[in-house]
Amino acid sequence: MKDVVGKVAFITGGASGIGFGMARAFLAAGMKVIIADFNRSNLDDARGKLKGSNAAHFIEVDVADRAAMARAADESERVFGKVHVLCNNAGIGGGPAIDDPEFEEWDWMMGILLGGVVNGVKIFVPRIKAHGEGGHIVNTSSMAGMTALAGSGGCYTTAKFAVRGLTESLRMTLAPHSIGTSLLCPGFVQTRILDGQRLPNRPQGWRDGGMGSMRNDLREMMGERWTRSKSVSASSMRSARTSLTFCRTASSSRR
Repeated sequence: MKDVVGKVAFITGGASGIGFGMARAFLAAGMKVIIADFNRSNLDDARGKLKGSNAAHFIEVDVADRAAMARAADESERVFGKVHVLCNNAGIGGGPAIDDPEFEEWDWMMGILLGGVVNGVKIFVPRIKAHGEGGHIVNTSSMAGMTALAGSGGCYTTAKFAVRGLTESLRMTLAPHSIGTSLLCPGFVQTRILDGQRLPNRPQGWRDGGMGSMRNDLREMMGERWTRSKSVSASSMRSARTSLTFCRTASSSRR
């Protein structure tokens, strides 16, 4: 998409950090923006920062709740009309490792990190195809979707690799419909995903402390392991670059 003035973007996890950076960039380009987020405090904060703008609308929604996401899509169209850009950006950190025998935390986290992207695609893409004006999908993965994290990063890695595969398939599927697709792979960014904040419907005993180990794994990944390219072969990286869009910097310091 090159002509974005007056077009509408829907951004999940849009009330802080990378998502809010997207929102501000789109608004500056003349777009209308739906800022969707589960965290009411973050929404209030974003609303205050954009006070006076009639081009931003705020919706409280959990991306793992399909019915709520469908209602959010309906509300978006009532307020601003047809949606052209979808940014599946919402995410959480921490969580269980692959060798953890428990399923509840794993399923809950996958429901947000992967299920939230699936819900966004399945709910919004048919609407974008139907209006026939083209559009663009941006799915936020991670450098953990390119090279794996161990320990408490196991579930996060699994979800982010899946988002990468979903996006590659989506790119080929939507190209004939004039709908572009990009994968956003941030490295270690200091955002609210690391704050241990209240999370929607989290299982009892959820281990926010897993973020400490995950921080260390991310730093290692973006340091020695990544620069030496031991975890991802040169050939696979060349192949990935043919279809993925990488973002090396975030336009906001909070996600």
